[in-house]
Amino acid sequence: MEIDSYQQCPCQSGKKIKFCCGKDLVSDLNSVLSKERAGQSIAALEQLERTIAKVGPRECLLTIQTHILITHGEIEKAKASNKMLLDNHPAHITGMQHSAMIALAEGKTEEAIDKLQDTMDAITGNELPISLATAFRTLGASLLNDGWLIAGRAHLVFASDLKGGADEELEGMIYDTFGFKGLPVVLKRAFEIAKPPAEDVQWHKKYVNVGRALARGQFRKALKFLEKIDSDFPDQPIVVEAIAIVSSFLAMADSLPAKFRRISSLPDCQPWDAIEAELLAQAVDLNPAVPNLPVLRMSFVLGDVSEANELAASNDQLVALPLDPQDPFGEGPAPKNSYAVLDKASVKSPDELTIENVPNVLAEIKLYGKQTDREARLELVVNDDHCKSGSVTMLNEIFGPLLQDEPAETQLGEISVFDRLFRVDWHLPQGTGREQFDSLMEKHFPNMAEQYQKLPFRCLDGKSIAEATKTDEYKVRIQALLVRWQHTLANRKGAETANKKLIADVGVELPDAIDPNEGDTFILPSPFQLQFIDLSKLSNEDLFDLHRSVMVLRMPNELLRTVNEMLVRDDFEFMPRDLMLSIKARGTYDNAEAFACLEEARAEARKADKPVGQILLQEFEMRLARGLTEKLPSLLHTLRTTHLHEPDVETELAQILHQYGLIDEDQIVRGKANAMAAATAPGAVPSVATHSAAEPTATSAAADEEPSKLWLPE
Repeated sequence: MEIDSYQQCPCQSGKKIKFCCGKDLVSDLNSVLSKERAGQSIAALEQLERTIAKVGPRECLLTIQTHILITHGEIEKAKASNKMLLDNHPAHITGMQHSAMIALAEGKTEEAIDKLQDTMDAITGNELPISLATAFRTLGASLLNDGWLIAGRAHLVFASDLKGGADEELEGMIYDTFGFKGLPVVLKRAFEIAKPPAEDVQWHKKYVNVGRALARGQFRKALKFLEKIDSDFPDQPIVVEAIAIVSSFLAMADSLPAKFRRISSLPDCQPWDAIEAELLAQAVDLNPAVPNLPVLRMSFVLGDVSEANELAASNDQLVALPLDPQDPFGEGPAPKNSYAVLDKASVKSPDELTIENVPNVLAEIKLYGKQTDREARLELVVNDDHCKSGSVTMLNEIFGPLLQDEPAETQLGEISVFDRLFRVDWHLPQGTGREQFDSLMEKHFPNMAEQYQKLPFRCLDGKSIAEATKTDEYKVRIQALLVRWQHTLANRKGAETANKKLIADVGVELPDAIDPNEGDTFILPSPFQLQFIDLSKLSNEDLFDLHRSVMVLRMPNELLRTVNEMLVRDDFEFMPRDLMLSIKARGTYDNAEAFACLEEARAEARKADKPVGQILLQEFEMRLARGLTEKLPSLLHTLRTTHLHEPDVETELAQILHQYGLIDEDQIVRGKANAMAAATAPGAVPSVATHSAAEPTATSAAADEEPSKLWLPE
């Protein structure tokens, strides 16, 4: 569709083309835009160059030129084009906006934020150009990619507001930020500043101006307003919190932890509010909770690779790994063999496995033959703690004089000590079941708790929890670390006992559960504090409202807690009992309890004269995911012969079978009936047990794994 001289000028001045850059440009503009829409960007740019040479560097020509150049990654040319515009029109809104996008394209995120704020401050009048939505969206997506969740989400939300909430894709991006894998619960809130205080409060009008600035995307200006209020009227709780929130919008890395921590130090801060503020301080801290460990590569010259391989193959503390298809270091031919290094002899049978003899993977070694320009060598990949010294000692004992000279040592990267504590790196014999794994983990929790108390936490100024308990200064921070521990072990078998023991050992109690009836009416607190509400004191309606909130916020642990509370209420009528039992089964870690829930769910559905195919389908998928394959053939047969006619059962079953590699996509395309037949053919259902992806990892020499690349300790 062609433009005419009475349409808005492309330079975003708000004027019609005729009264802005001139009606004599309309024909050229239509030619440029037509070529760009057709994907002929080079032709469009050449047309722009000709037009600029003919009529001069008018604003709309330069803005279109800069936009196309940015879009196609021609950043240096875009900078030159945009500079020409801003040299003549320093306050040109589109030019300033393009400056922000250019900075972002150069990887200068902090500068991009600042330049976009310059743009917002330069806008006069009540109307905001809708083109700014693209800039806020692009910057928001980049911030999310860099790990700045609050800042990224704030920019996306403002972009959505500019579009009136009509962009479904953008709304989906915002919603997805609440479900990022591993997202701490404290970051699942909306991060909006509190409403203004009463009109008779002295700083009421100043605070209202903060809200107005935020509504115009002026995050930096809003922060200046807040800091002025805080200077004149110190330690106002909603102001202190707003300073932390708006600073987060601007990704102010260095000061954020202190700003959130200040909330917890206010005199009237309630216990759970203080813990939440401290957890936010830890969540926005770019530094690791505990200093990371370096991952090292140690290169040993090897006397004879064949003899070394024989020694490795016969040693019960070295376990062969799948062959590397190529060199993980990218330096030449692939290694001859790779082995996991264990801290004790591998256990051959699950029947012999105990918490005392389960071997841990310390490191990985790779054996390389002699090359034209290199001697045969052994490469050790290990993290720099006790694993290094233990591994080197063991290799010297196994290979002796075959290891010649001292190894060359380089650093490959770092690992998180905090995360590694919660991820066991065991080598388990083939046939180890989930129940046995859970039992081992339950016995391992005390050892984990002991290590947890000894870690040098950054939030405790490098002290361990055991050391920090000697003063009240760190009480809230220790409570926050206890909550982090509980979140990590949530719903695991034996977790409750481990939690109570850790709290008793530390000697710092958590606050009492939140009483929802303390106020006149129940108001849903933050997602973090939802976890600590005494559910038994909620009305059925309030309980259901809370349940829906945790579903939207994707809080599986709280979903299970609310369902458990609903199930014990005989008068709860807001949700069918079979659906509640189905939800409970999905969130229950214990296999026996989960499948008992599904059996009860089927009984409840039949009692209500409802189809049960979806419940059987859920059991089929859960057994696949948990590696419990014994009943899969009979379940699949029942679904195929009795329940395929029920709503969505056939389609969803085909999707599950495809997801687990039991049928291919072509079979689904050819027809679901063919897919079902293929899936129920002899040998179609796998018989090997696998561990759920939600569990801590444990290696097995017999596991069906992808060929290993470069092993990094976890």
